[in-house]
Amino acid sequence: MDFRKINFGLSDAQSERMDYPNLLKDGYLNISQVIETVNNPRYFLFLGYKGSGKSSLSEHLKLCENDYIVEQQPLTNFPFKFFDKVINSEDRTIKYKIIWRWLLCAYVLSSLCKDLKQINEDTRQAIAIFTQLGLFPVINISSLLKKSSTTTISATIKSLGISHSINEEYAEADMELLTNYVKDIIATITEKKPYLIIIDELDDILTPNGRQFENIAALINETKELNAYFHYNNILVKIIILCRTDMFERLPGQNLNKIKQSNSFTFTWYREGIDSNKHSDLVSLINKRAKLTYPEINDVFKEFFPQNYDNTNIYSALLNYTRHIPRDFVQLMNYIQQNCDSEYVTKTAIIKGLKNYSTDYFLPEISNELSGYLPSVAIQPVFNVISSIRSQSFTYEQFIKIYHDVYALKNIDPLEILNILYDCSAIGHTHYYKENNTTRVLFKYRNRSTAFEKSDKILLHRGLWKAMNVDY
Repeated sequence: MDFRKINFGLSDAQSERMDYPNLLKDGYLNISQVIETVNNPRYFLFLGYKGSGKSSLSEHLKLCENDYIVEQQPLTNFPFKFFDKVINSEDRTIKYKIIWRWLLCAYVLSSLCKDLKQINEDTRQAIAIFTQLGLFPVINISSLLKKSSTTTISATIKSLGISHSINEEYAEADMELLTNYVKDIIATITEKKPYLIIIDELDDILTPNGRQFENIAALINETKELNAYFHYNNILVKIIILCRTDMFERLPGQNLNKIKQSNSFTFTWYREGIDSNKHSDLVSLINKRAKLTYPEINDVFKEFFPQNYDNTNIYSALLNYTRHIPRDFVQLMNYIQQNCDSEYVTKTAIIKGLKNYSTDYFLPEISNELSGYLPSVAIQPVFNVISSIRSQSFTYEQFIKIYHDVYALKNIDPLEILNILYDCSAIGHTHYYKENNTTRVLFKYRNRSTAFEKSDKILLHRGLWKAMNVDY
């Protein structure tokens, strides 16, 4: 057996499905029974940090379409500016909800009719009108939004004969009327297989001003209401939203915590405990994928690795360089693999692999996570400040002293930047508990309910040490 021949996968789930579909089908780890959760009508919101497995879930479901029909709707480069063109209203909350309801219902109807061989005459006529007016077929939600001007909506209502004279002043009422008409049509359609519509890549549409947060919150709220409508009317359609945990926590709205508690699943890979790393789900994932190459393997790390590295057992030593998410761990395996000169992993291969992983993967990955929260011109200067400190740990005062001299950061609150870095686990801190005289290391991936505290000593994540030249 040769460690170099094992295929651990790619950093992007979509590319992985194209090149190595068996990794996402047979090598998929059903963590915390997530597949069963997908089939539970109550759950529609799947939360996780970037790289935690949300898109892998989508691609796995797509590969298992024998059980259901899957439609994937990535919101890449979503044209939010068209919301103002569809309905010209100052009340953004109401406007966003009405438009999302229309977009989702129209997309569901178009998708259902595309796969059905038999539909009734009323539905056929409605689809013909939608098609004539350019609304159908719906290629994606983005294109439907662009087509859904108030004049098009008004013309559709008039052609369907479900309203009389239409004025732009009543665009909100018109769209609600048309949406209810579409919902009634959907209720008449009999679908034999469950139909899943998966909305992904919400983080691709962020900008530093955060204007889209209101819009995304409206999408989540409307999806909950529509899924309830589908369920209670025995319609085998379910809309699933994949959302970054850090983004969800920034969304406005009073109902979102109730949705998180009752209707969401969170990808959690970190386990507390002394020996938990040996039994980590991430280790299980690596072993499951390795079995596709070598079925006789039970433990990749016992078979190919030295049992200790840097005075720590190999499981903990390697996982400490990750944020306990699949993307980090898979990429670490790949970088170590690339530096192997034999069928077994040597200490030298680990050292070289960690260096490449830190510089070529981990630092760029953290930088990408900051996009949308910070202006692009500010991201590299933030890391320049941290690198200038030349230490694996530092204080808030040390950070501020260098930070204030950087021109590109002069208009950005340093505390906001440190909060963002903490949320993506680029930094953590040590906290002293006076009551029992103990000190604990805190990172967001370990303790999701914690927040950055500037009075604590700040810790740079181990995965950044070599990239920041503080590995000494």
